[in-house]
Amino acid sequence: MQFKKNSGLCVVRCVKGYLERILNTLSLSSLLSTQPILYFAPDASHCGCGNKLKVLKTYQRKVATLAIGEFIAHVTQSMCHHCKKVYSSDELHNVVPQSCQFGFDIIVYVGQAQFTQHQSDVDIQQTLVDAH
Repeated sequence: MQFKKNSGLCVVRCVKGYLERILNTLSLSSLLSTQPILYFAPDASHCGCGNKLKVLKTYQRKVATLAIGEFIAHVTQSMCHHCKKVYSSDELHNVVPQSCQFGFDIIVYVGQAQFTQHQSDVDIQQTLVDAH
């Protein structure tokens, strides 16, 4: 395809603008019709005492993060039946505090919005709803 002199840069800018608009309106939650289920289990298969871990329980909890949006965390906890030590997923604990629904990234975002940008609770909630 031939372009007039110096028109190539205009075409690139135009395409880039369209791509940015598409990416700004595209979110993970808009791509998924239902909330995704992410599985979290301990990395270890054996206890520090050498015995094999057995599944203690599984449960699901609803979690929300800025990076993913809302999802269901399917959690598996394992236990050593010899020493009774319980093992959980480190990965989930790095994303969301224990017994909490919102991820660390949302907690930090809300804190910064309130205390450094002086936004109201309603403004913060609306911003989060608009983003996801």
